[in-house]
Amino acid sequence: MTECISEGLYRIPVPLPGNPLRELNSYLLRGRERSLLIDTGFRQEEGRRALFAGLAELDVDPRDVDVALTHLHSDHSGLAPEVVGETGWIYVSGPDRAYLEQPEEAKWAHTDAFYISEGFPPELLAQNRANPARALAPVPPAHLPARARSHPWPALLLGRVGRHSLYRRPRAL
Repeated sequence: MTECISEGLYRIPVPLPGNPLRELNSYLLRGRERSLLIDTGFRQEEGRRALFAGLAELDVDPRDVDVALTHLHSDHSGLAPEVVGETGWIYVSGPDRAYLEQPEEAKWAHTDAFYISEGFPPELLAQNRANPARALAPVPPAHLPARARSHPWPALLLGRVGRHSLYRRPRAL
């Protein structure tokens, strides 16, 4: 199931049921004390089983895993809260952090306004509000303490993507 890309780097294929892409490539960077998982897949049972089976196959305890999300689409971020549990960190870019900190209704209002500005018919947009992908989005961090939002986050060089500030979900105290 898993594939060794190079020493300490593994690919875990995660199925995306009902999606034409069929699967997500989740990558595990294995560390001495902690490992970093890049992207997680939809928050659906088939993907959950595959991802956790892949970690088990690599003999990685999920309690020792942090997650980096390339972006917040539900096919990349849905299982992140389950993977990190109460012991891990979730890393996202600065723009994604700002998005997550908006009230839930504001997130969709902004998205809906954008679609309408691009010519999407409002009557079809109203039908889209029942889209199941909205329910598969990551759990918003509304419960995070204020110190988690105001910390001057470091930067991470992500290949050609550029520099992004990091959002770290604090470990449970």
